[in-house]
Amino acid sequence: MFDLVPISLTGFNKLKEELNRLEKEAAEVRKRVSDAREQGDLSENGEFIYGRQQLGFLEGRMGELRTKINRSEKIDCTKVQCDRAVFGTIVTLLESGYPGEACISIAGP
Repeated sequence: MFDLVPISLTGFNKLKEELNRLEKEAAEVRKRVSDAREQGDLSENGEFIYGRQQLGFLEGRMGELRTKINRSEKIDCTKVQCDRAVFGTIVTLLESGYPGEACISIAGP
């Protein structure tokens, strides 16, 4: 089996939005490839060749997104306990003798 990777709800929603957008774009490209195929000689049909390349790229990216979505564990960062630094927490760093502070959000890859 595989380990689940934590992801924020915002990050998860962005992945889903990109997947939906790419699925619509892939449907349009499939239609263009189908139309180009009907024109005959495929060896010199630029629309067909480019469409197939574009479709391959889209299918690859959609596969990556589906894998990420299926292997992710959605974390609601507003409900993470803040007694230690874990995914979803915001840590404020203070250094003695330094007049400022740095805030770091702990997130995944």
